Amino acid sequence: MKNSVSPHQYSRAVGKLTIYGPKNEEAMGSGLVVTKKGKSYLITAAHNLSGINPDGSTKAFPPIKIKIETYQESVEISLLESGADPSDHDSRTFKVNQLLDIAILPLAQTMEGLDEGYINEATHWMRECQIGEDCFVIGFPCGITTNTSNGILPIWKSATIASEPEYTKEYLLIDTWGEQGLSGSPVFLKNREREERQGGRRKLSVSLRRPSSRT
Repeated sequence: MKNSVSPHQYSRAVGKLTIYGPKNEEAMGSGLVVTKKGKSYLITAAHNLSGINPDGSTKAFPPIKIKIETYQESVEISLLESGADPSDHDSRTFKVNQLLDIAILPLAQTMEGLDEGYINEATHWMRECQIGEDCFVIGFPCGITTNTSNGILPIWKSATIASEPEYTKEYLLIDTWGEQGLSGSPVFLKNREREERQGGRRKLSVSLRRPSSRT
């Protein structure tokens, strides 16, 4: 009898975002689901939800709702208060840090995600990584998914730490080939010290890094 295979917990917590405009326009993105005290939150790029780029320019349309698809789960969420004008940013249902292009959206229903402890640990780990280290961007480039009988899973894309952690205090830059649909993807660092060989196959451990849209 074959052993049952369960997807990696990081893969299960990363969601594919379909972003809708007032005239049924669509865009793609990615995000990370995090749980805190029994509640679920989506962390993604601010421009995915606000339609405003970090430089202040606007996207082709103002987002009004999104669909989040994770492994075995799917939910649609309004980004505006009931009856609000899409151009009224004060009616948004999420919080943003426009400078770092990060947004947090509370979810009405509980979804499987990473515990908040991973996020709290990220600031500490950011100071221990080194320029040139390998990392992974986990998301849905061009909307590509790994399809399973139970649901969809994201793509793990290789990247490299490209800025000096000692000199970039609030964020890290990474070097990778960006694709549409990766905006809002979390970045995970490969932990080389915890690699081990087991049964002839290499087992990798990764540590969560602050979610970043700068891919």
